[in-house]
Amino acid sequence: MVSHDLVLARKRLAIIQNPVSGGSSGFLERTLRCLETLKIDFEVIRTQRAGDGVKLARQIVTEPDWDAVAVAGGDGTCNEVACGLLGSQVSMGVIPIGTANVLSAEIGMGKTPESIAHTLAYGGVRSVCLGRMNDRIFLLMVGSGWDARVVAGVSSRVKKVLGKWVYALQAVKQILKVPSSNLQVMYGNQREEGDWVLVCNAGHYGGRYLIAPQARMEEPSFQVMIFKGNGPLDRIKDLLVLWIGRPNLRKNLRIFETDTVHITGGQSEWVQVDGDPAGYLPVDISIAPHRLNLIVPVSTT
Repeated sequence: MVSHDLVLARKRLAIIQNPVSGGSSGFLERTLRCLETLKIDFEVIRTQRAGDGVKLARQIVTEPDWDAVAVAGGDGTCNEVACGLLGSQVSMGVIPIGTANVLSAEIGMGKTPESIAHTLAYGGVRSVCLGRMNDRIFLLMVGSGWDARVVAGVSSRVKKVLGKWVYALQAVKQILKVPSSNLQVMYGNQREEGDWVLVCNAGHYGGRYLIAPQARMEEPSFQVMIFKGNGPLDRIKDLLVLWIGRPNLRKNLRIFETDTVHITGGQSEWVQVDGDPAGYLPVDISIAPHRLNLIVPVSTT
């Protein structure tokens, strides 16, 4: 549910920044200047290492002075902060300075510092469901097979230099490598098999590509996509239909809705969560018990 009425300005924001996130040079600084113009008080708190976003968010929840938390980083940092906010009523906003920023696209955030600052100050609040993979929370998606191997093969050092292009290079490399093992997907009393599986809590993927238009973060269910072709040509066709937003064109693609999924396969088969490596199969996926309050543009429906 989204409030479309213009709310009173949030007067004090805690901004959790991942200082190693990519993005346009100076984008965060321009956004902060816009917040100052709107008379919004804020404090920037920087993470130092993986996991700090969870700890900082949990600390902020215990302090009564903050109106909301904004995440200055990518989807991985948003994931950490969301985990720290679970079980609280504190709202989370986004300043997208990461590599892909899928969450920002999903909630319709603007692309300019002015629009982002205005949303953080005046935006509505949307209550969304999160997913749980084994003991890990996710906002957007879980993948196993081809895309998880792409994510696992990306060097953080090279990512700082090349940004999104490092994923494109790794994607080509993985297309040409030995195919992944066969994956088994179980939901309810059904069983499917494939070579690449995406469990989508959100419709967007890899930035602003809308691949699962039926997925709604407000709804307690996932859109599951099982790709059954595994050769280089099959994978290229899969990526093309996702790029143009027409997955229904692929006859070898199975799409269904469920709220629980169990995925098994080779023990060395990677899993990715919200664009970060998250270990290996097998995994159990379900809806998390707590929802998250997201700050969204007032025009978002």
